[in-house]
Amino acid sequence: MFESLESYESDVESIEDKKISLSALESEYINECIEAENPEALVDRIDEISGYQPPKGIDSKSEIADILAPVKDTIESKYLEAPADLEQIGQLGDYLASVEELRYEKWSELSIEEKYRALQVAEIKIAEIEHRDFCTVEIKNLDPCSYGYYNSATKTITLNEMYIKDNDSISFKQTLDTLIHEGRHAYQDYNMTEREVHPREGEVNMWKWNENDIGYQDANFCGFEAYAMQPVETDARAFAEDVLKSYFEKIA
Repeated sequence: MFESLESYESDVESIEDKKISLSALESEYINECIEAENPEALVDRIDEISGYQPPKGIDSKSEIADILAPVKDTIESKYLEAPADLEQIGQLGDYLASVEELRYEKWSELSIEEKYRALQVAEIKIAEIEHRDFCTVEIKNLDPCSYGYYNSATKTITLNEMYIKDNDSISFKQTLDTLIHEGRHAYQDYNMTEREVHPREGEVNMWKWNENDIGYQDANFCGFEAYAMQPVETDARAFAEDVLKSYFEKIA
């Protein structure tokens, strides 16, 4: 494990050594897009200059972040470095507490179609806060032992219809927990395969080690302990727990 992580860190350090600061031509190359108000070309040029694969948040280097400061609000969040987890948790707690349909009293009165719409709208906002692409939310009849799952191939979050139809408070809490938990898996996947926006590089390296080196530990084949203790699951579980704690504190 540690040899693999050291390898990742060594590769990153070698890239950083090559890109310590911007040249005058590189700064001009970026500013041309800012002046032309062309955010798509701006992202492409910064990715080209930075040379990361997958690319990082375009403002992850302080020198580029300073150049982008006047136009940062015009750039989609998925291209920018994400807030630290603590800030994400606070923002998500604030958002969930602000949505009437995601209060249990209102939720219990909604139809299945209304609940679906509320969950999809919530996922879109959660993705924006987490600086990633949003997922399509699906509701299916799953085994009672499964609350839901994230599919990295289709970029979908599937939730168990049984717990959404059930109007008790425990099922409501579990549905919210699953939406946030699987959204965190989507965030992990986005960082590993699309764009590294997570501010803690070591954690992304740990997720990569889990997925690429040892492989995802499926509970059916590897046992529950191996499944539950792997880095991507401990991270998603803790993140969802902290978001729900923030949410319930705000509505208390």
